[in-house]
Amino acid sequence: MYETAVIFKHDDGSWGYLLDEDTDWDEREFIDTAYPVYIAYVELSDVTIGSSI
Repeated sequence: MYETAVIFKHDDGSWGYLLDEDTDWDEREFIDTAYPVYIAYVELSDVTIGSSI
């Protein structure tokens, strides 16, 4: 199982923030099907919870 969350960009274009603490748990097969292309890597410590600063 993989824990996933939607991360939004800040107004200045940098990554990112979460709207809240909600995450999803998905099977590997779903991840491989739904996200077949690597888009970006974001350091977890750079992600805040709340607004876009």
